[in-house]
Amino acid sequence: MSFYQTSELRGKGNEIVKAANDATDREIRDYKTSHTADGPHGSTYTPVRFTNPDTGATMSEDEFRSWLQGQFSQIPDIVVNHGNPDPKNFDGIIKDLEQVEGSFGGGKGATKNPDLDLADTAKGELGDNWQGVFAENLTDNMLSPFPVINENHGKVAHMLAESMRGTKNIYNGKRADLSGLIDNTIKALNDCGNKHGSHVPLALSVTAALTGVVAAVLAVPTAGGSLAVYGATVGLTVLGAGAVITNASLADAKTNVGGKTVNEVIDSFFQRLGDCSDAVSKEEQKMVSALNKNHTALVSMQQLAKDGRVASPLAPMRPKIDDAKNPTSGLEPKAD
Repeated sequence: MSFYQTSELRGKGNEIVKAANDATDREIRDYKTSHTADGPHGSTYTPVRFTNPDTGATMSEDEFRSWLQGQFSQIPDIVVNHGNPDPKNFDGIIKDLEQVEGSFGGGKGATKNPDLDLADTAKGELGDNWQGVFAENLTDNMLSPFPVINENHGKVAHMLAESMRGTKNIYNGKRADLSGLIDNTIKALNDCGNKHGSHVPLALSVTAALTGVVAAVLAVPTAGGSLAVYGATVGLTVLGAGAVITNASLADAKTNVGGKTVNEVIDSFFQRLGDCSDAVSKEEQKMVSALNKNHTALVSMQQLAKDGRVASPLAPMRPKIDDAKNPTSGLEPKAD
């Protein structure tokens, strides 16, 4: 998907201003030509009058042009601001999350965690001395679940990475919409003065930014009673970025950019900016909703583990000797 980069947006805003000024010159010239005694409307000749739309006061042509330039001068800043955030700004956090996912054994950069072998090594060296209630609890509730917990952390990192890819895709779509709107607005301004003006359809790409809705399934440790608390699996919602953003069709009345006059074109430009902002907000809310649900699910997991005194899909129980004289006393769930 191609779109204007951040460094290009102000220049494109200036192009809109220039096209609007040029179109205004044509409108004034055409009006003067058609409303002279020798023109097509000579029998109804009316001198050119310039009126301030805000106050209704009559203005000279120079005053009108100055007022109009003030209105147009806001457009470059509006274009730049509407281009935020830059989709490239998400690349760093996506890369970091991919590295986290890889460190837990998932994703493209998967590496095996050597620490997972230490528990078996320790048990082997202890031999027959590895026995008693404490040893059994340590095995069932901390050492045995740890590989599953390690894998689940990778799945959470994957969910977060996909969420950031989806978020980046929203702003890719927003930038593509803005770029198309800029081009169509300039074209419409260049067509001002034509008999029917210009009405160029604009399809909003951002409305199809989030297309992948899948579940990241966290495995539940099988030892120590966790299955009874959680069931076999716990699901997280992942809103990912579709491989390709397709243009979504909206009603024509919502997507036309143009008009017969400069005022109509600029007015439609701002209306379409509003439509794009509304579409972005809806996509952002989908992502926020999914992440909020996942946060609630993860917090609930930890609370269930604490209440049920079992290992959670994301954290083992930690060893605690309740009575220094009794080394077989058990484990307790992590408090937070």
